[in-house]
Amino acid sequence: MVLQWISLITGASERFRRDDNVVDRFHHRYTVILLVVFAVVSTTNQLVGNPITCWAPKEFESGWIKYTNTFCWVQNTYFLPFEYDIPKQHEERQYIVYYQWIPFIFLGMAIFFYMPSVVWTSFNSKAGVDSDNILETAETFRKTDKLDSKDRILRLITNQIDRFVGRVPKTVGGVVVNKRSAFLKKLCCLCGPRFGNYLVVLYIVTKALYIANAFSQLFVLNSVLKSDSPIYGIEAIKYAIQERSFLNHTIFPKVTMCDIQVRALGIDNTRTYTVQCLLPINLYTEKMFVFLWFWIMMVLFLTIADLVSWILRSALPKDRHSFVENSLIVSERIDRSDKGDRNLCVRFVDDYLRGDGVFVLRLIGENTNKITSSEIIASLWDNWREKDEVFGVPKSSDTESEHDLDPVNQDTLPLKPLPPAKPHKLPSYRPNAGPPPPPPPPKPGYPVLPNPGSAPEYPASPPPSAPPVGPYNEYS
Repeated sequence: MVLQWISLITGASERFRRDDNVVDRFHHRYTVILLVVFAVVSTTNQLVGNPITCWAPKEFESGWIKYTNTFCWVQNTYFLPFEYDIPKQHEERQYIVYYQWIPFIFLGMAIFFYMPSVVWTSFNSKAGVDSDNILETAETFRKTDKLDSKDRILRLITNQIDRFVGRVPKTVGGVVVNKRSAFLKKLCCLCGPRFGNYLVVLYIVTKALYIANAFSQLFVLNSVLKSDSPIYGIEAIKYAIQERSFLNHTIFPKVTMCDIQVRALGIDNTRTYTVQCLLPINLYTEKMFVFLWFWIMMVLFLTIADLVSWILRSALPKDRHSFVENSLIVSERIDRSDKGDRNLCVRFVDDYLRGDGVFVLRLIGENTNKITSSEIIASLWDNWREKDEVFGVPKSSDTESEHDLDPVNQDTLPLKPLPPAKPHKLPSYRPNAGPPPPPPPPKPGYPVLPNPGSAPEYPASPPPSAPPVGPYNEYS
């Protein structure tokens, strides 16, 4: 039975999306699973066990005691330290209103932790590439041992990435781009498929949503638990160490008070009983919330560090060049000491892969290993060089490209220089060269036409005569 549950959980984890890293999975996978487990445990304690047990007066019968327990569970209890007197009817009480809603609180938190991944998945599908399918295929490539299958899968991955990065136009709004657009493009401040950084910007926004959600969850925890300190988990542990007892904890009290009114026959014959109740469910709930607080804090700090890392890696072109260059050196495609190869690698990154292509390759490396990502980068490199040969793209590293330009000091991106045109030479004039040579004789088999100069001349036609003039002329 246990093995079946383990295999079921393992199979479910295999079906999860792979187009992110382990920090993202801490939010939308592991935290969601943890919260669902907490919700199930708290629900089981409420339905199966006795969530509350009240100390009823001596005159209460068994039915009255059961009614008192149910009434105090539904109508809420209030916390009262043992050194305080029982408040009178008109005095204010500190009611505890959240313990019945603990399972729903856990489920609501799980939904909000999963929402940023829905945003990532929804907008990711509009990028023109199925990144999850590419990551899954890369994982299959890593696990495959047969050479024929590995070559076929590698070609499939290469074609998928090539179609994605190759369909993006290399210029924005034409060949000429103003210096502001080029400068912002360098800083990844412009986003969209046209700029080659749509997935990068979307991924950074998704991580920002994860961070905002984690901050909101901590704020909601402090609001629901009515904790005056923003560091609730540290406060709870400090309280436990100092007091060595949880019986009078203000946030999750184990002993509470409950006021119950009982009507009897007669006019204005209502009696009020104040009973003391024990909440054993808070013994587990407190531990779950303390663990959850530290868990969210850990995930929050990991996500902030990961977000800063992705921003730096995406905004700095040198980091992208180094990532691809190291993979090509490992796969023996280029030589580190050759400046021409290094410049050609810069062209490969800036003009072909660009931000989104490097982003997908980074995800492949994080979800599989560096060897797999290096083999895919080498295959893309070979495919790019073959396209250069087919379409006549110059391979010389000295060829000026877009990344060699200084967009700050130039108004436009100039066109690549054309080869110098050959001057058109006019025929030289030679005054004493003599008459031109005669035309070549006609080919045999065709009739010889007479020379136009020897054709007979016909007399010209006389001009038309004028109309007669006389008295009978009607035009006179």
